[in-house]
Amino acid sequence: WHSTRTHESAAEGEAEESAAAVELAEAGADLDIRLARLERLTERRPELLSSVLLRQNPHSVKEWMRRVNLFKSEPARCIHTYATAVKTVSPEHATHGKLSSLWVAFAGFYEKHADVKNARAILRKACDVHFKSADELALVWLERAELELRAHKYNDALALLRDATTPPPPNERSKKALEAGPVRNRLYRVTKLWAMYADLEESVGTLDSAKRAYEQMFVLKVITPQLVLSMAAFLEEKGYFEQSFSAYERGVATFGFPWALELWRAYLSKFVGRYGGSKLERTRELYEQSLEKCPPDSSVELWRGYALYELQHGLARHAMRIFERGCAAVAPKERPELFRLHISKAAEAFGVARTRPIYEKAIEALADDAARLLCLEYAQLETKLGEVDRARALYTHAAQMYDPVSEAKVWSEWNDFEVEHGSEDSFREMLRIKRAVKAQFAAVGAATVRAPATSGGGEVGAAVGAAQDGYIPSDAWRGIQRGSVFKKGHLGLGYYRDELAARWQPLDLAATAAPLEPPLDAPPARRAEREGEEEEEEPAGADADVSVTQRRVPDGVFGSAAGLGKKRSAEEEPIGALERFKRAR
Repeated sequence: WHSTRTHESAAEGEAEESAAAVELAEAGADLDIRLARLERLTERRPELLSSVLLRQNPHSVKEWMRRVNLFKSEPARCIHTYATAVKTVSPEHATHGKLSSLWVAFAGFYEKHADVKNARAILRKACDVHFKSADELALVWLERAELELRAHKYNDALALLRDATTPPPPNERSKKALEAGPVRNRLYRVTKLWAMYADLEESVGTLDSAKRAYEQMFVLKVITPQLVLSMAAFLEEKGYFEQSFSAYERGVATFGFPWALELWRAYLSKFVGRYGGSKLERTRELYEQSLEKCPPDSSVELWRGYALYELQHGLARHAMRIFERGCAAVAPKERPELFRLHISKAAEAFGVARTRPIYEKAIEALADDAARLLCLEYAQLETKLGEVDRARALYTHAAQMYDPVSEAKVWSEWNDFEVEHGSEDSFREMLRIKRAVKAQFAAVGAATVRAPATSGGGEVGAAVGAAQDGYIPSDAWRGIQRGSVFKKGHLGLGYYRDELAARWQPLDLAATAAPLEPPLDAPPARRAEREGEEEEEEPAGADADVSVTQRRVPDGVFGSAAGLGKKRSAEEEPIGALERFKRAR
């Protein structure tokens, strides 16, 4: 009995162990299946997420392109995805991109796999789609032409572009008809198609066909300034210069400024380079025509080219008149440059003495920042020519526009001028003006700081220097006038009444005008003292014995005319035929 019981117990234990082992094996197999499912789900996560997004918005071009990229290694699935995308996306509801890009990418996939035939079929089918705009349809046509070019089918590409740029009948070109009709009728208005068509005509077509293409652009009014330049360059390259110039003329008649500026720049440059001075009157007419409607902000280049051309091929006096007209016509910010060029060319042609009226006009016409620089240049010129009084007057005029504290360099230049050429009285006058101008700048600064505070937060009073009631004409600075500011206003140069100046200028004008103590570097005072002592020692009639030394005038004063009046020697004097015969004997 005991042995039987022991066997049954052992059998039951073995059975339990066997059942446990079977359960463990079944659990392991199920775990492997579950892990495989999880791995598969993880791998398909981007695809499933894309499906969810496309279910939410089936017209998202960007999401369809992203879905195609998920199947790069499976060409069949890529083709299926492209086909589904172009069928699903509506041209009117396409978002996050253009439907035309899907069609182009679909054809490019076939071309990438060396299947040009199917790529042509895809693009041909895309041309029949009713896209939202003509630009999208033009993108498909351009891709068709480029596909043929990559396949070396140049004539086919040219035929495609001719078909694309063919306009509809005249009765369908009205604005209402184009908006209501299919997008294909508006395709001929796309400039990119015409640009590529013109390039192919120049490269593959004939001269006449290229000219007809450009002529058609002018007739249909789809030409651009860049296409005009291309047309003119093409005709010039073929040797048809007059036809090239006619293209420029049609271009400037079609477009206004500022687009016409580039056309005029190229036209004038090519014309002058071709003919130089042989067609002077025609070139003058072209420059006058270009300047007729040119705005002041863009005209400085044309005025400069016109004047320089006249200097090189025409009359110098005419060039000076052109400079004068240009300085009055250009924008204020461009005038300093043109005035400086006018001065330099006038000095070269007629001498520096001719530049004086130009300097004076420039100082009157320019703003203070540019005028004061010209004043200093003018003063330096007069100093070189020995016109000390004129130079001193210019320094006096220019110094009013420079703060003695922050712009001491100019005052130092005037100081050096008086040290070298002045006298004690002129040096003291310079110091008096310096003190007066310094006080005026300080008063204006104080008024600018205090005016908002005194107005109680309301509207600020009249601007500093604005003319009020009185005006005292004066051609030069005469010192501080109580309640007035010296400037060039709407009535001319002189003293204008100013309330802020009346408030902040010092009351004791005599103290302001009092001479300062002579500085350490004031040799004019000592020189004047020595001259006074010498005058006391000279007799009363000493003026009759004064010897004056004559100095030769520099050639730069006369410009290009220097040397014309020199007396030549007998060897340099030209001889006639009779004299040559006598000398030959």
